[in-house]
Amino acid sequence: MSRSEDYSRSTAYILGGIVIAAVYGILLIGWNAFFANSSWRGDPIPQGPPFFGTTPRSLYFFNTVMSCASFFLAMSLIRRGKRPQAAFFFFGALTVAFVVWLVIPQLHDHQHAVPIDLMILVTQIGFPILIGRGLAGAFTETAIGRRFLSRIPGASYWTE
Repeated sequence: MSRSEDYSRSTAYILGGIVIAAVYGILLIGWNAFFANSSWRGDPIPQGPPFFGTTPRSLYFFNTVMSCASFFLAMSLIRRGKRPQAAFFFFGALTVAFVVWLVIPQLHDHQHAVPIDLMILVTQIGFPILIGRGLAGAFTETAIGRRFLSRIPGASYWTE
């Protein structure tokens, strides 16, 4: 393992944690004004604490941000033919999300469902990352993506 691979792995891990912390900060700031006022089809508005999947708006916002962050991480840290750093991004995001989950007692007050809660957290974080990484891989490997990247000065980085 080269020093640059180690650097990109630790960078991906740290960026995963930073993105989750930023998303949670935005949820806290805008919870009452924007996110808390939506509910799942016909259900009453949830009264739970601010979290990534409590309301539809918070889940859509979280999925969009995580997919975009994973896409841009893949496009900036990964050269064609190298292994993606999405796993390190995922574990960095999961670490911070797990700490947030532990700190808020309303999220884990039912002791018998802790493994289910953790699996939901893993899938809520994992799927958007896989989607973003898949889109980045598809973009760099298709003819349309290569033509687009060939028109951008300095974009040969992604197609080397």
